[in-house]
Order: sequence, then structure tokens, then C-alpha cells
Amino acid sequence: MTTKLDFSALAQRLLISADTLVPQWLPGGKRRGHEWVCGDLAGGEGDSCSVNLLSGRWADFATGDKGGDLIDLYAAIHEIDLGEAYRQLDGTPAAPARPARPPKPQRTVITPVPSEAADCDCRHPIFGDPSQIWTYYDGNGDVLGYVARYDPEGQRKQIVPWTFSTDGWGMGQWPVPRPLYRLQELEARPDDPVLVTEGEKAADAAAGLTGSPYVSCTWPGGAQALGRANWQVLRNRKILLWPDADTAGIEAMQRLAAILAPIAAEVKIIDPSGQPDGWDCADSGWTRWSDARAWIAPRATLWKPPAPEPAPETPAEQAVAARDVSTLEPAEWYARWAYMVPDDGFFDLIERTEVSRSAFNALYRRVRCHSIHTNTSGAARKIEASVSFDENRAAMGARVLAGATYAPGASTLCEHQGQAFGNKWRDGRPQITSSIDPQPWLDHVARLIPDEAERNHMLDAFAFKVQRPGIKINHAILIGGVPGAGKDSMIAPLLYAIGGENKTNCASVETAELQDQWGYYLENEVIIFNELRQSEAVDRRALENRLKPILAAPPELLSVQRKFAHPIQVRNQALVLAFSNYRDAIAIPSDDRRWYVLWTDAPRMTEEESTRLWGWFARGGLQAGALYLRQRDVSRFAPGATPPWTEAKQIMVATSRSGAESWLVDRIEKRIEEFRLGVISGPWQPLVDRLQNQAPQHIRLNLQALQHALAEAGWQDLGLCKSRNNQTARHCWASPDWRGTKSDARDATETHLGSMPTPMRRVI
Repeated sequence: MTTKLDFSALAQRLLISADTLVPQWLPGGKRRGHEWVCGDLAGGEGDSCSVNLLSGRWADFATGDKGGDLIDLYAAIHEIDLGEAYRQLDGTPAAPARPARPPKPQRTVITPVPSEAADCDCRHPIFGDPSQIWTYYDGNGDVLGYVARYDPEGQRKQIVPWTFSTDGWGMGQWPVPRPLYRLQELEARPDDPVLVTEGEKAADAAAGLTGSPYVSCTWPGGAQALGRANWQVLRNRKILLWPDADTAGIEAMQRLAAILAPIAAEVKIIDPSGQPDGWDCADSGWTRWSDARAWIAPRATLWKPPAPEPAPETPAEQAVAARDVSTLEPAEWYARWAYMVPDDGFFDLIERTEVSRSAFNALYRRVRCHSIHTNTSGAARKIEASVSFDENRAAMGARVLAGATYAPGASTLCEHQGQAFGNKWRDGRPQITSSIDPQPWLDHVARLIPDEAERNHMLDAFAFKVQRPGIKINHAILIGGVPGAGKDSMIAPLLYAIGGENKTNCASVETAELQDQWGYYLENEVIIFNELRQSEAVDRRALENRLKPILAAPPELLSVQRKFAHPIQVRNQALVLAFSNYRDAIAIPSDDRRWYVLWTDAPRMTEEESTRLWGWFARGGLQAGALYLRQRDVSRFAPGATPPWTEAKQIMVATSRSGAESWLVDRIEKRIEEFRLGVISGPWQPLVDRLQNQAPQHIRLNLQALQHALAEAGWQDLGLCKSRNNQTARHCWASPDWRGTKSDARDATETHLGSMPTPMRRVI
């Protein structure tokens, strides 16, 4: 059973982070208004390729390529089909191949040269014989073609590919996707790290370093062809990039790093500064890896995507922002305020706040305003400030907004479905300069979460939210333990890093407030649920269902109902944290992808420990912890991936079931009686009656409990099944290890039902 790919939902989710993603994918470009422009889909310099950051539409005017969303763009950049692009961007595993339907072929297949074909001498009709020839092979070691270098006297070097066709050898570009140089070694050493250079000569020199642990490679076509190479062969590999020592070489490797980062396990890049212009591995003269390593080690660092630069404020904007808004003169209103249609109010484009029409009039009551329309006697009548704004806004170029929203990380104006909205989010992150060691806080975190892997995932999530407010972390973090263990103290630096002393953009919510119809707490970057718990299993399941929409996206937008105002749609980007003192705080299904659960066995903090930690916080510890989160490397953190499964989550899954469900799951997993074949079917009531006769007296079974238990045990709902021998369709479920067809399931259950006794209801 395959899962339908929701391209529309993923495209909307990517669009929210377009300001961050597109510059990573096309790093050689620059921002121009609401567009990102560059030279081509390899991210080169120029302006023939343009991406609209508000709608996702893009076009490469030089080639005619274009698309309607960021999935199309990613697929075009990496030369892959849309399905593969979806899976890479969403983290969805590839669907299994169906024997009855052959897989879709690649866009272009590069076939090896026939063994009977004559070798190519690569003699150029103008430049003559090549000075050097490099052979390109496929993964099996068969020749795909050659790249030849020519050094004509008095001219620049020329690099020409030679490929084979039915007409014999000829000069021309490689088909797309283009093979990597030394591909046969990459395939032969799948677990080794990879060293990527620019140019075949440098790749050969790197391969010749005695004792090197790396497989060296490069790509054909130079910097302008980065996006046309088949980089998918490097998926999940550790990669080291060695640029030429010049501006063009460094920029090319930066663009390549952005291409490889989403698919590689690790990307490091060498800083070649200090070397002669154009210097590379072939110029080093090294013959042993130990010599190269001594030079590389201090210069190789993990690649990080460049942070998008905020649009600088003009001196006029800075001057306006520094003044009391009520002191603005009428001519200055139109740059500061936008009219909001739904609530007939105004939006402050600097402070990002809303005011009503009456409040706007009160702000500028001192200003004498007159209508642009005269009365019958030719005199201009006196009007309110808001009416004056209405009459003049078109002529003065003031904005008209379709409403307000809350979109962390986005600019003042956001677009949705072609309409402009005012963004109420303001970055509350404080300016931090600290020389204090954050170790006391990290020691407290380690005291609560001693498992290093669990602790690192939590800290990565905290740091990712601090560094990238515009990207949704698609799971919540639930931290349990005894009261007073110090869980609130553990997240104090996170809240300071997000919102400073006032904890701006952070909300603390009681479970009861989930019943609140208004939902103002959704307008925050971090939402904290305190004392999360419902006593009954049915209530725990209802609580989990109410929380689902805000734990992960989609939905991309959440509705906030407001008193005396129209609802607004806010972007679903909040990190959800929850605390509980109970192992069964919430009902979590066994196939859950929304919760990362931690449990601390740490005892209650003593008064001395608490005073010491919070005293350190007051002396600059909060700033030190916040700076740590701001600088922590999160390049390998995958915000959209399923969170790791923990022991605490396994316990919560089991303990949050009802008594009936626990009894049934145990019976299903042990394959007792009715479940021994690994497949069952309706009619369900007789089955429930038979199970009820076997159950302890305090257990009350029903069909809902049975079907939930089957799902918890990992059984698959096969739907209605019938076979040649049994034409009556019945609803069937099968165990995870069932390998038969739906027809086999129908026949098996019929045989099984025939051997079962007629159920008799227990008399209570």
C-alpha cells in the first residue's frame, strides 16, 4: 500500500521557508525585491534565472525552463523527477517498485561505448592533438567517453568532451545527468569518504596521494555545469570539497556545497586562502596523504548555509521608527501605515501592530484634516484622520492588506494566494555578547537527560528554532519526570534566546486552555504545555487529536479566533514543548511521527542547587546558554524528519492504552487463538464476543478497542477482500509479516472461522 504524495501541501510548506531555501539551492544569486535572481540553475552569477520567493514560480529565460513551485525548481536543479524531488524534500522513503509496472526511465541514459568500437584519438580539427585526455567510466568500469584538454599557442586552454554515438566519436556536451569522473572507484568503495576537486587533473593528483582514505572525483563542464552532474551517487557519503585558490573556485565549491548538503551525511570545505591564484591539489607537489592532511586539517570546516541578510533600513525608515508614531505628519502616514480590509483598521509597518479606525483617529486627533472633495459651496469640509488616509492612500502609494498573519522569520509583508498580509511577528531575539562558559547549564541538561544521543537531539531542536525561526520542526518534545527536577530551568536559555527577558514570542499554556475557542497562544514561536495529562484513556486520545494540527505541518496555516475582530491565519511554525509528571500523559499511537519523548529519572532539585543555578543565570548564564544555542552547529539536523524513537516513548505508547487495548495488544502480539494465523476478518461482533468470553471480568471489549489494538500491534488494514473460492467480500486485517495476497487472506480467514466454536455471551 503506497502513500499518496501531497505535492500541494509540500509546496506550501517549502514556500514558507523560500527566503532560506532558495539562496541555499542557488547560492550565486542575489535578492531583487521579492525575487531571487541568478545566472542559471547551477546558481551561477547573472540574472537570466529568476525565482519568485512569494509564489514559488520560477523561470530560466536562457533555456526556457520554468515551473510553478519550489518542488519543480529542486527537481530541475538536481536533474531528478518530481517524485524523487518530493521524497528528498519531505524525507519520505521511496515507494517500492511494482513488478507489473516497470519503473520510469531516467531522462537521459548514458550508454557505455561498445567494446568493438575503435578508440578515440580526440584530435581536434582546429587545436590539433590534445595535451591531456581523461577517461570517464560507468560504475562497472566501462568507458562512457573522454574529456580532452587542448593548449593552443597564444590562446586559453580548451576543454572538450568526446562522446560516442551511432555516427562514431564526436565532440559535444555530455547528456544529463552527467557522470562523475572516477565513478568506477566511487561505486567500488561505497563506504569511504569522498574528496571533490575542480578538474580532472586535480582529482588524479588527489587519488595519487599515498595513504589517502578518500575517493577523489570531480564533475565535467566546470563551474557552470555543477547542477547538471549526477550528484545522487554521493548520497549519504561524507564529503570534503577542495576548491581552487581563487574567487571563482571558492564560489563554485560553495554552490556545490549547497547542492550536496541536502543529500550528504556531511559536507566540509577547505579554505585555500594564502596559496597562489588558481592553486590546487595538482600544484601542491605532495605525494603522501600525511603531507596533505597536515595542511588540510586546520582549514577544513563543516559547511553552513549562509544566513539570509535582512533588508537594510534606509535612513528615512530609521528616523521614522525612532519617533513616536503619534508625532508623524500626514505626509509620513502612508509609508508607516497600511489599510487592512477585513477589520477596517490599520497596520503599522514598522511596529507590526494593528489599530482600529477609532484608535487611528485618536492618535492623530491633533491634526486638522480636510477632505479632498468640496461641498456645494466650494469649501473643504473637516474630516477624521482615518478618512483623510482613505481619500489619499491611492495617490500616496499606501498599501492595502488582505489581513494580518503571524509568520516567524518572514518580512513585514507576506503573500498568500496572491494577496498581501501584514506580519505581526517581530524578532525578539536579544543582542548577546558573552564570554561566560555555558557548562553549568549543559551540566544541568546532562543531569536531566544523561543519554547523549537523546540530549543532542533535544539541543539540536532548541538551537534550530533559535537560528531558523521560519522553518517548522515537525515534531513536539515531551519531557517527563518528577516535579521540581529542574525541567523549567533546562529550557530557560532557550526562551531567553528566542524572546529575551520578557520571553517575547513564547507562550505557556495550561491543558485546559486547549478548549479555549480563541487560540491566541498560536501567535508564538515556542508553545509550552504545562502539566500535560488526562486521566482516562479516551480523554488522552482526544487530547492527542486536539494537539495534532499544531505539532506538525501540514496544515500550513492555523486559525486564530479573535474577540471583536476577524480571525487571522498564522503560519504553523511553532516549536511545541510539553511537560508532564506522568508516564501516561497522552495517548501516543505506535506509528506516531509527531512526538519526541524524554523521561528524566533525576530527583527533585535541592534548594541549594536551584539557587546556585538561577544565581548563575542572573550573572550572565542565560546569555551564555542562549549564545551556545545560537552558535551550535545544526547543519545535520533534519526538521522534517521523524523524531528518534526513545525508551520513554515506548513506555508512554504502552501505558497510555486502555485496559481493553492493552489486553488485546498482548494477545495479538503473542498470536493467541484467533490471531494465530496472522490474519483475521469480519464479521466482527462474533469475534468480539469470543474474545470477551476469554477476557478477565474487569475487561469490557468493543469493536473500536479491537481495531485500535490491531493498529497498535502493527497489523495492516487490507480493506474488503474476496477470492475465487469465497466471493463474499469481508473486511480483513493482516499481521506485519503476512506475505500473502488479499485473496489468500480471505481464504485463510474462512478456513479459520469454520474451525471456531459458536460464541456464547458470558452471563454477568
